Parts: sequence; structure tokens; C-alpha cells
Amino acid sequence: MKTNTAIALSVTAAAFAAALTFAVTRPAGPALPPPAQPGLAAACPDEGQHAKLAANDRERQKAEAEIDKQLAEGRITEARACELRVALINAFAPRAPGQTVPPLELVSYGVHREGGFVQSVMGVIRNNTGEQLAGVQVEFSCYGPGAVRIGDASDMIRNLAPGESWGFKAHAGQQAGLHTREVKFSEITTW
Repeated sequence: MKTNTAIALSVTAAAFAAALTFAVTRPAGPALPPPAQPGLAAACPDEGQHAKLAANDRERQKAEAEIDKQLAEGRITEARACELRVALINAFAPRAPGQTVPPLELVSYGVHREGGFVQSVMGVIRNNTGEQLAGVQVEFSCYGPGAVRIGDASDMIRNLAPGESWGFKAHAGQQAGLHTREVKFSEITTW
């Protein structure tokens, strides 16, 4: 989904629109770590840069909360929530100077449910790096009753060529008898 389409379709989510506006208008600069990355202070020795990343992380969290709220109130479908989250993830993905798309772009994702529980997460990731990647992994956090994190759903591929798209399927499953009710995107890693 194109970011400008997401902006036009999500007029009720002010924080989300602000986040996407940031993504479209932010100046080119050094590639930044994702805002929610552990050890952020160590990765950002410049206090101004750290403060900017922290502010961006707060905006992203507000937008995610707005998406969750609209979904819970039945104002958007689960499929639409996934579309909005994809736009949000890509809006905050790190970029090299002058790069308009994230190096590893989450093109889409959706969940497969059975009996009201998440069985798997399926989607597409595109390699925009211009380089052959030895491996790529996508990970989603799995939550059970009461929003308790019960594990992760992940998938990986070896040898993803430049410009190539990969269709992933991450199995959610269960842990200690708790079934996955919700999933949230965690990260895309490469080596």
C-alpha cells in the first residue's frame, strides 16, 4: 500500500496521519535504528537525535493505539488494521540518505484465524537494498488472553535477491495451553 493512500484513508486517526506526514517529509540523513530498538541511547550518542527518535517513537505508539482502538470499536476491520500498520511500520523504517523506501519493505501482512485464534501471519517483504541478502527473518509477538505475551511467530528465508519479494508464513501456535489472540509486528532482521 502506498503511504499517500493510507493518509487519505485514515482521516480519523490524527496521530497516524501525523506519523505518516513525518515519514513523507523527514529530511534525508544517516540511517537511524528503529525507534523501539533496545539500547537506543547507546545507538544514538547525539542527545538531539536521541530526543527526536524518542518523540517519533511516542508518535508511532499513539498511532498504533489509535489503530487498536478503532479495531476494538469495530470502526475498521482486522484487514484494514493490518494495512494501516504496514503503512506505519514502513513510515518509521530506517532509510539511507535519499532513499524513499525502506531497505526491507513490509509490503503487506494479514492473519489467518481458526476458532477466533490466530494460527499464522502471512505477508510479503521486498528487498530494496540493491544487494543479495544471505538471510531475512520476520518476527511477530504473540499475545494471549489479557494481552499477555506468550511467544513469537517467525519465518526466515535464505538468499533474497535485490528487488525480490518474499511471501512469508509465520506460525503463531500456542504455549502452555494459551492460544494466540493477537499478533504485533516486532522486527525484520537480515544477515
